Amino acid sequence: MTGGFEAVAIGLSVLMHVTWNLIARHQPHDAEPLWWVLLGHLVLVAPWGLVRFVVEAQWSPHLLALLLTSAAANVL
Repeated sequence: MTGGFEAVAIGLSVLMHVTWNLIARHQPHDAEPLWWVLLGHLVLVAPWGLVRFVVEAQWSPHLLALLLTSAAANVL
């Protein structure tokens, strides 16, 4: 079952990469299309990846400590 998920995730990643290259080549340098690509990634992939992470992670106190440390570092 996870084989299908992995194939779709890789395919989506390749499509996003190709799209990024096409956008970057045809935009003026001051348009900064990177922010649009980041937004597209967050909208398309982040919710999907977050659900898979919650379901398949091997939760432990050590993992939670690492997550909290990373989150605190990002806030500062």
